[in-house]
Amino acid sequence: MGYIGIKLHIHLLRLVEEEAARSQLGAAARPLGVPSYEFVYDKSYAEEFTVSDQIIDSDEYSLSILEKALLDHGLLNEFKEYLYSRLFNKHDANEVYNTLVKYGLIVLRNPLSISRLRPSTAKRLLRGYAAMRDFLKLMGYKMLISDFLRELRRLIPKTNSIEILDYEIDKSIIDKAIEQLHILKDSKKWLLVHMLAFFTGLRGDEVVYLIKNYKHLRKLYLDKVVVVELNFIRKSKRAYITVFPKELEKHIIKYMDEIGYRVVDNIRDKKGIGISLYRKVHDAILSETMKKHEIELLQGKVSNILVKHYTKHIRRIAEKYVEAYKSYWSLISLLEC
Repeated sequence: MGYIGIKLHIHLLRLVEEEAARSQLGAAARPLGVPSYEFVYDKSYAEEFTVSDQIIDSDEYSLSILEKALLDHGLLNEFKEYLYSRLFNKHDANEVYNTLVKYGLIVLRNPLSISRLRPSTAKRLLRGYAAMRDFLKLMGYKMLISDFLRELRRLIPKTNSIEILDYEIDKSIIDKAIEQLHILKDSKKWLLVHMLAFFTGLRGDEVVYLIKNYKHLRKLYLDKVVVVELNFIRKSKRAYITVFPKELEKHIIKYMDEIGYRVVDNIRDKKGIGISLYRKVHDAILSETMKKHEIELLQGKVSNILVKHYTKHIRRIAEKYVEAYKSYWSLISLLEC
């Protein structure tokens, strides 16, 4: 490592130890984004200053700072609060945080290990690294990890292109989803949120958006379903249109003012039931009658140009939807009893 490298390493360790000691003594939490300390050069080594400056501008230095951040529990707690302020959905923030805590050090020390993770987990870990980089930049650190992240992206395993076929034959996830709906039958508002997710495959924030803005959204009423133009776009997440049974509309109107924006988090916290399963269920059920691109239209996985093309066939898609979901229509009665 060399004399300068050893001196730098010891100095960084001392900073982390001092910060941990302050946390144990009950020091007040630092304001988010304001550094409580910064890296201090030892000016007595003037002849070595240029060499130290080169170390600061190196990837190795940035990765060393990242490693120490992942070992600092006090800093990680502040990072979690930063994620809550940065991400729209608290569930997303928790998933990114937990993935980073669980795999961050492992992959940092052995980048090849990311190839053994599931593609979705690996991508979530990259989001965690990027968020931690931005967080540390706010604290005054120069984080040069672009090459590291680029290499990790290259190593991420490819998504299984026939994953949808697994859902087609995996009836157990449908049974589990129906079981979740029955658990919520005593709370009609919560049941409505999950029922909509079951019939639409929408994400949690998209379901809430649908409910809270329902009166103002454009609709097309067909035989047994309502086609709603959502145009919900958030970064890479999109939901252009959705389809669901007409019978659900009266319940949306009944509860739209009573359902809060954090309802998905509240259900998960109090009942231990998440909403992400229904997206897979939606895939599994619709794969019985629809082609892959038709399912992707309803799940926002196509470009806005292709949306315009596929919506010309929305009536036929709605017919296929009714055919696929007809065995599950009776679940709506849970909202009545």
